[in-house]
Amino acid sequence: MTHAASSDTGHSFTAPEKIFSAIGASDAARIVASASDLALVIDANGVVIDMSARPDGHFTGVQQDWTGKPWIETVAVDSKPKVEAMLAAIAQGESPNRREINQIVPDGTVIPLSVSLISCGPDGSMIALGRDLHHIASLQQSLVNAQLDIEREYSHLRQAEMRYRLLFQVASEGMLVVDAETERVIEVNPAAERIIGDTTGRRGAAQLLFSLVDPEDAVALRAFLAKTSASGQAGQQRLRFLATPESMLISLSIFRENNKLYYLIRFSGEGDITPGPSDITARGAMLSVVAKIPDAFVVVDAACSIVSVNPAFLNICEIATDAQALGKPLDTFLGRPGVDVSVLLKNLKEHGSVRRFATICRGGLGGTVEVEVAAVSAPVGDQIWYGFTIREASRHPRAGNDNPGPATVEAGDNFAALVGRVSLKELVRESTDLIEKRCIEAALNITGGNRASAAEMLGLSRQSLYVKLRRHGIGDDVDTDTDI
Repeated sequence: MTHAASSDTGHSFTAPEKIFSAIGASDAARIVASASDLALVIDANGVVIDMSARPDGHFTGVQQDWTGKPWIETVAVDSKPKVEAMLAAIAQGESPNRREINQIVPDGTVIPLSVSLISCGPDGSMIALGRDLHHIASLQQSLVNAQLDIEREYSHLRQAEMRYRLLFQVASEGMLVVDAETERVIEVNPAAERIIGDTTGRRGAAQLLFSLVDPEDAVALRAFLAKTSASGQAGQQRLRFLATPESMLISLSIFRENNKLYYLIRFSGEGDITPGPSDITARGAMLSVVAKIPDAFVVVDAACSIVSVNPAFLNICEIATDAQALGKPLDTFLGRPGVDVSVLLKNLKEHGSVRRFATICRGGLGGTVEVEVAAVSAPVGDQIWYGFTIREASRHPRAGNDNPGPATVEAGDNFAALVGRVSLKELVRESTDLIEKRCIEAALNITGGNRASAAEMLGLSRQSLYVKLRRHGIGDDVDTDTDI
């Protein structure tokens, strides 16, 4: 008897008659069952007449539903041509290659299988041996989602870097970034170059900070750096640079990036050199670029009143001219009144910059848009200015859950996959509680844990918020009078 085998096998048995002649029918059935997650016995017409499945798999209880039904009716639409091709190959006496098909179980779940079809009798019967690829498919999908997330995060970092470099370059205040270990100038903006000159050495290497300072002030600068490094607090000092005849008042602060320390040196406006015609042209070009960037850009003063906007800001705020925005408080358009902008300013004063702050932008015509905000504080002389870039929040696709169940409700994803397995009443209750919990956690995160502000943001009374906090187990129980 000739048995057709799949052509994708690497090597066939050399003496199958000698090896398998003593194997009985029950032993052969056990071998087939153990070698596959799903085994279907199919007659010459392609109808399922018997089956075997692993007890811990996804095919428990499907025998009654599939027996007597054509195999092609139990697979997904995209897999029907593959099944037809395999059956046709067997009918012509050929050995079909292993194919990947999507098998549909009675509850609607789609299970990916790697299937080999083997002829097993003169009556035209066949055995389909399937290996469950569900876990492999889940891992592949997780890998794809992780790669997409990495690419999105990389894009966000590049865009944020572009915005901050733009602010660094167009700032009228001179700024230097110095490596604390090597004491070399690694970044300088055009305003600082006009004061201290070119910071690039003969061979293109960055110059030492001390090579730019008058030798008589080197000792004072050394002490100034040591004091700032020890205290970690910003300070001020007057120094003379070789490129300027007068002493300059500088502010020094220290920060850490990638486990390395850097000094940020800022020049006050007292000794700024009047920019020449070429500098004015370059600054005008920079301002033209800011005016045309696709992200909304707005500058406010210390009182958070708008002093400058670009056309993208007018567009997202649904207003026609600058005059409709200038002089108005920023929270007229950005965030929830009295909450979001206050949180932004608090973080700007503490950290100097904020990025990816999620809030809303309210248009003059009543529309609202979910946005992400990046902001930076820029001291100029004795006054503090704040710059904000505002972009519409991207809707990131969430990774799917291949095993919907109770854990899916907790994750808040793929609710449609639960229809038919969880009652609508239970699904609505669980999803409502989850959304309520996440909204409360988001409000507390935005307000820095201030429960009174969070209650105002959510439109709840403080007592109602405390009841919900206890019900969802969020935070520690505290007396209502401790939040201010």
